[in-house]
Amino acid sequence: MATEIVGSLRERQAAEPETEEVEALRAANAMLRSWLGPAAQVTIAQIVAYAENIAWQAGVGSLETAGQIVSFLADRPELLPAFMDGSLSAIDTDLLDHHAGRLTWHGMDGKVYAPDPAKAGRFRDPAGLAPAPATPPRIVPGHPEDRV
Repeated sequence: MATEIVGSLRERQAAEPETEEVEALRAANAMLRSWLGPAAQVTIAQIVAYAENIAWQAGVGSLETAGQIVSFLADRPELLPAFMDGSLSAIDTDLLDHHAGRLTWHGMDGKVYAPDPAKAGRFRDPAGLAPAPATPPRIVPGHPEDRV
């Protein structure tokens, strides 16, 4: 079934002429790739591969996982070399803790939350014996989706 859907989508895309908007997007994408250079492309590929593997094992979305990795590395650029050489572990760091990053996220309640560095690491019990308490993160003040 899925292959039929993908096949029919590809056939439809091949049959439809590209619009000016699609052509402009393709040109912008090519320009962006040339600006990024090989190092950035390798970094993006590493983030994608790591996110896909972690997400598959955890049974969660790789898009969200990749965003969390970017958020974490943006807040701690000094860890990028360790991430790139594979020595940075999601288990030994707060890599997958929303509070340990830089970007906001949507909570299960639909509100937008901001990281709180004071809460980073709260999901990990150093001894690995008991779950950490689930304290709700702070809400981003003034955000349009902030209904509190």
